[in-house]
Amino acid sequence: MPVADGNDESTKAMPFPEDTAFAHLFRRAIETRGVSLSQLHRRLAAQALPVSLATLSYWRSGARRPEGEQSRAVVHALEEILGLGPGVLVDALGPSRRPGRSPAPGAVFADEHERWTAETLAALDADPADLVREVSSTTVATVGADGALRGFRTRSLHQATTKKPVRTLPMVVPVDPEAPSRPRILAVRGATVAFEFTHPSNAMIGARIELETELRAPETTIVECGLDIPHDYPPQYGVAHGALRRAREMAIWVQFDPAAVPSWVQETEENGEGEREHPRRPVRGTTAHAVRHGFGPGWLSLEWG
Repeated sequence: MPVADGNDESTKAMPFPEDTAFAHLFRRAIETRGVSLSQLHRRLAAQALPVSLATLSYWRSGARRPEGEQSRAVVHALEEILGLGPGVLVDALGPSRRPGRSPAPGAVFADEHERWTAETLAALDADPADLVREVSSTTVATVGADGALRGFRTRSLHQATTKKPVRTLPMVVPVDPEAPSRPRILAVRGATVAFEFTHPSNAMIGARIELETELRAPETTIVECGLDIPHDYPPQYGVAHGALRRAREMAIWVQFDPAAVPSWVQETEENGEGEREHPRRPVRGTTAHAVRHGFGPGWLSLEWG
């Protein structure tokens, strides 16, 4: 899923945590060069070093710091892109201290993204999230001939947790605020899009999804929703699915264009224990997948290059 760039003006007012020397240098370099996180994201992807916009935003704010060999390779590339001397950012990291800092359990986004998500959810005015849980989900992503994500469909099994009726679900998607057009949220089966909202930051879009029939515990329903990405949207080389609560099973299946199969894929988890990047693995065939049992709250992503 495309992940939003931060809003520079809002983040300038945020205080730095005491242990974010790297974040301070990274922010200063970004401001000096006058580049956005979206531009950095595209430059890194062009060097076969894809990293999500959410992760870059975490690094800039100090909510997370680069950990692991692959992340430090990205930092070396950032030094060159930002016109810094070799080691300026890497030296500010110091020794690895996994697990890294993370949002509080239950928070899918960090910093301003968490606030924007809360504001978008309030505007959607869907039924409270604690009235229903996502038992399982399968996200099927489609990748075009250019190697970029073209869209996805997520089929989810939801169960009501109380006798209070549930009729609507929220769907919130972080987006690139600098893109000329926005992705389109779809309700494919089992529901309809009743209301759509774009956050004033232009970094979040959302929809209130109305179920075909109301639910009461212990009833369940299956809903298929998705996202279509326009061709003028900045290329994204990854897809993610977030869980606000612990899910029994979560799966991501990426289908590549046969003419543009990547050489590797990489799984990343972001949850209450920090961020964990799994080693890259080669792509066998024209698809790749990631699956987790008992996962959440947090994000599971699959990136390629």
